[in-house]
Amino acid sequence: MLFHVSLTHDGAHCPGWHPELMPKVLEAWEKREEIAQRHNVKLHSIMTAAPEHLDFLIAEAESPASVAMLLSEYWPIEAAAIDVKAVTIIDDQALALFKQIMGQMAAS
Repeated sequence: MLFHVSLTHDGAHCPGWHPELMPKVLEAWEKREEIAQRHNVKLHSIMTAAPEHLDFLIAEAESPASVAMLLSEYWPIEAAAIDVKAVTIIDDQALALFKQIMGQMAAS
């Protein structure tokens, strides 16, 4: 199962403005693959919109709980808002399913 994760924090809690927080954050970022493996999560992508205090992850895991455990170690920032959503890649198989659902709805 794929998950899209949004992580935000306000400027008052930004590690960029608090040098005492950065070592812990950098350590987690450097160990991201190790942390992910420990929680049976595959990280597909990690992106940042740093001026917006916003990061995104695309991760693959068996459950949202696995992603939550990963985030508890990977994102050691106080006052972070975390949003986790299960997502689907739109490929030929998904497109066929969507068409089938639309056909059933039209027949109703």
